[in-house]
Amino acid sequence: RDDRDRYRGYRDREWDRDRRDRDEGRDFDNRGRNRGRSRDREEKRGFSGMLKSFKGRDTSTRSAPPPGPAQEQSRNARAATTTPLAAEEPRPEPVTSAAPPGAPVEEEDEEPVAGDALVMLMDDGDAEEKRIAERKRRREALLAKHAQATPASPPAPPRAAPAPVAQVVPPAAAPRSVAATAAAPPTTPSAAPAPAPAAAEETKASGASDVGFDIFSSEPQQTPGKRATVSQLDLDEGDDPNLQSNWDDGEGYYRTRIGELITGRYQVRGALGKGIFSTVLSCMDLRAENRPVAIKMIRNNDVMRKAAAKEMEILQEIASKDPENKRHCIHLLTNFEHKSHTALVFESYAMNLRETLKKFGKNVGINIKSVRIYARQLFIALRHIASLRVVHADIKPDNILVSEDFRTLKLCDFGSAFKETDPDNDPTPYLVSRFYRAPEITLGLEYDRRIDLWSVGVCLFELFTGSVMFPGRDNNHMLQVFMDMKGRFPVRMLKRHIASYEGMQRVPHFSDDFRFRQQTVDKVTGKGVVRFVDIPPQSSGTLKKALMASKAGADDQKLVVDLADLLEKVLNLDPDKRATVREALEHPFVKSK
Repeated sequence: RDDRDRYRGYRDREWDRDRRDRDEGRDFDNRGRNRGRSRDREEKRGFSGMLKSFKGRDTSTRSAPPPGPAQEQSRNARAATTTPLAAEEPRPEPVTSAAPPGAPVEEEDEEPVAGDALVMLMDDGDAEEKRIAERKRRREALLAKHAQATPASPPAPPRAAPAPVAQVVPPAAAPRSVAATAAAPPTTPSAAPAPAPAAAEETKASGASDVGFDIFSSEPQQTPGKRATVSQLDLDEGDDPNLQSNWDDGEGYYRTRIGELITGRYQVRGALGKGIFSTVLSCMDLRAENRPVAIKMIRNNDVMRKAAAKEMEILQEIASKDPENKRHCIHLLTNFEHKSHTALVFESYAMNLRETLKKFGKNVGINIKSVRIYARQLFIALRHIASLRVVHADIKPDNILVSEDFRTLKLCDFGSAFKETDPDNDPTPYLVSRFYRAPEITLGLEYDRRIDLWSVGVCLFELFTGSVMFPGRDNNHMLQVFMDMKGRFPVRMLKRHIASYEGMQRVPHFSDDFRFRQQTVDKVTGKGVVRFVDIPPQSSGTLKKALMASKAGADDQKLVVDLADLLEKVLNLDPDKRATVREALEHPFVKSK
């Protein structure tokens, strides 16, 4: 055991020594690597600074031969007329004739001399400061030249050139305007007269416009040909005013802005809501004494545009048959196209029926007399559209408008409406909003105007009780709550349902022996479970009991009983046995005063 302990101690010491050696070697390697990287960065930075300093400079004159006597004479003559700053810093220049004083000439940075190159190549700590100081000096020299190039008093007559030399136009000279060129006389080798002050100013303006932007100017400048900015067009950041997508969101809905003026007539006050087909805007008609209107902006795609054309056709027919506007259907005032959106203009109403219910009868409902008045108006609207063989197909409290005095209702939103004579009215189990969907739609059977009567009956129940009558989670649950309230479906309807669903390649909600295929979720496993349930016949008085439970003390009991009788007839599961609109208008609940 002692030998083993000594061996382990020796082994541990060896491991510690190896670990220290590895750590020290790793630290040494890291320090060396970091020093190498720092050295590389410094060398690259020095090279980058040198290249930036030499970038764009004309170095051809460095290797040029010494100037001859004629060139020396020409340079001395020019030096006599240059600014003091230019006289202090002579440099070799191309052989050119003297340019007219005041002519627009683009100034260039001075070429680096040999001393500058040596400073740039030095690798000491003061090289960067020297380069900054040199650039600052050159910038001040340029500013001084610009200031002396535009004297306040007229320039003195130019001196004659001592020797005739060829005219060479510098490549970097600013172009002159046509007017300035016509005003200035042709230049001769012996003299260069100054241009007129007006021509010089025009030339200066032309040169400034060509340059585009002066970094030395403190005045706000605009570049010619620039587009308007985002702030000038009141667009969001990143928007392009030439793109249609800037007026639509990702789903094709119109993106409105408060205060926007549409077609120069309608000023937007806000958005009232958004549906599947459109966005509804609250606007003021500036040409009609600021009358409030509602503009329905249809989504920007071909399917919605086609549906909007069908809706306009139905609305125009409804309005033409109701010139006095007494049939409780919304009137279309006008329509137009705006930024690829179809816009429908309607009369404006303060609230819809759902908002009214929340305001005056949330969870408890409104009084029975108000329900009776509203029921009569809704049945009048159904009678009007039924006379035109129009089916609204989406009646719910959200699509029923209420006037400011809460006395008048208007049926609105005919986006899902169709005519019974249309050839494409194929059965679908998802027409109408789910809570207000008639059972024949859920079963996949044929439907007609009677689905609107069912929806109105469900709305009347909700108005009086303050709660949704059939709150199903899906179509299967909707059938469950239908049968809980109204009992079993007729067998002939179930036979047609099974055949229709098999034709649509769907699983029927009833088995071949007409038991209900109830779809539930297991509370333990959380998985879907299908149970076959036998539905008992309807217990008598279920609907009446639900209404009487919501009766308030001030409600007339007879009216509540009459409402229960009306809903029993209107909400019959079998559409063939359902009451008609005319029979509903003749019912005691509606006719009573």
